[in-house]
Amino acid sequence: MTTKWSARRGITKPKTIRLEAGPKCIATDGIDGFTQDAWRIFRKGGKEIKREKFSWTYQAEPRYICGNGGP
Repeated sequence: MTTKWSARRGITKPKTIRLEAGPKCIATDGIDGFTQDAWRIFRKGGKEIKREKFSWTYQAEPRYICGNGGP
């Protein structure tokens, strides 16, 4: 069995959330969200006999800024 992946699509940028500065605030850069497909390809004797498609979407993770720093 092998797996083929599609390119990422439907890229979404993270929201920026400003938090009060202090020891409990942890600044992060955030992570883009996207949708992607994968196909599991089953072979027998070198010939493709079955293909299964899976799709999923990752939501963007917010960017956190502590205090007034950053843009």
